[in-house]
Amino acid sequence: MTQDVRNITRSAKSRRSLPRWAWVMAGGSIGLFDFGLLIALDAHMIVLGRDVTIPMFFAFFIPYALLGWAFGGLVHARRQADRDHEIILKQLAELKRTQRALVQEEKLAGIGRLAAGVAHEVRNPLGVIRASASMAQESFELNTDPYRALGFVCEETDRLDRLIGSLLTFAKPQPIESVETEVSKILDRATELVRVEANQHQIDIEVQVAAGLPTLCIDPDRLSQAIYGLTLNSIQAIASDNRETKSKRHICIRADFHHDVVRIDVLDSGPGVPEAMLDEIFEPFVTTKDTGTGLGLPMALRMIEA
Repeated sequence: MTQDVRNITRSAKSRRSLPRWAWVMAGGSIGLFDFGLLIALDAHMIVLGRDVTIPMFFAFFIPYALLGWAFGGLVHARRQADRDHEIILKQLAELKRTQRALVQEEKLAGIGRLAAGVAHEVRNPLGVIRASASMAQESFELNTDPYRALGFVCEETDRLDRLIGSLLTFAKPQPIESVETEVSKILDRATELVRVEANQHQIDIEVQVAAGLPTLCIDPDRLSQAIYGLTLNSIQAIASDNRETKSKRHICIRADFHHDVVRIDVLDSGPGVPEAMLDEIFEPFVTTKDTGTGLGLPMALRMIEA
């Protein structure tokens, strides 16, 4: 919709409407042309023995001039309709953006209330369960069924605790502290955080930074966290790729500068996002992973938007 508004704006600027008097003159000119043809053909304009050349002149000129006036009014109305259409499109785009923001804020408010309640009601019992299971596990020998069962209890309580932590992180406001920062340092920081996990899955990470990138006034912690989240998502996507023919296990983090905009891309050789999920991948709790929380991409989006 935004692109449509831009196209209409450019089109409206490129088409300048003629004033109505110009259309009157154009219509009158057509009448004069027709009258001139009659004169050129040596037509004699005599009615009842009287010369009616001058009345015929006005008979040709006035109707065509009035037709030009009417046509000019139609053109003017069409231009006004185009302008009204442009305004309506802008208002619809703004309304759609506002609706998305309101829906997102409502979701965040709901998640915040949920996270606060879960953290208060669940985290303390989880800590007791985790500590008790860990202590009980020490009473059994390795590789016995009770030892493994208690290990599962510890793992699941840890997973729930991570989920609660993710909810709290996602729900709380994102404080921004902007400082002059080099993009290359942000990319290096983000890649170092995921280097160990990438090596475990034998995935190469390449960083490409265009020469002459300007420093940016941004929050380096938030941006590096967002890039870290996207890169980690790429690693998980490549690692879970079950296609028979796999391409090179590779991630490229690229930064370039074009038209006064610094653009950072995180590209990977994974299977990509399923087409059916393209419209909802940034929605909270939407995930294709068995152990995923569905908060990684929404958190990255929140950090970038902030």
